[in-house]
Amino acid sequence: MAAWWGAAVATFLLFWDIIKWKKRGPRLNILIETAPRRSMRYEIAITNVGDATASIKRIELHVYTRPRLFCKREHKISEIFGLAGVDGFPPMSLAPGAFWQGSISQGRGLLHPPDLSQECILVTIEIEEAHRKKPYTFVQDNKPLLELTKKKSGAA
Repeated sequence: MAAWWGAAVATFLLFWDIIKWKKRGPRLNILIETAPRRSMRYEIAITNVGDATASIKRIELHVYTRPRLFCKREHKISEIFGLAGVDGFPPMSLAPGAFWQGSISQGRGLLHPPDLSQECILVTIEIEEAHRKKPYTFVQDNKPLLELTKKKSGAA
């Protein structure tokens, strides 16, 4: 009976160690909001809630058109949008418990935007962290970008 009890406790402790091992390292809480203004702007807030320093490599805005479900084509408008932040820019390090706030906003380069009015578009923000294989990807609302490109292409 004591051997069974010991085996059960050892198995529980093994699973507990695996759970602790999986949760170690940097973990990011990320909040992204669209700021309704004249220009297109995304507010980003990142907090490191893990127990290790997080290294953020990049934060980028991507716009894809999807004429077909499996065939995506990326439009190069990320150069048009600038990244502004408090306490530095990527690449940067966030200590455990540290907070970073920034924004991706439309620059002055959106004079001749691509015509996206007739296309089904996908707007994403990617945040790459050094300890993860895949970046954090957040799908954003595409209506502000569609309205902005319609206004700019109508004015041109």
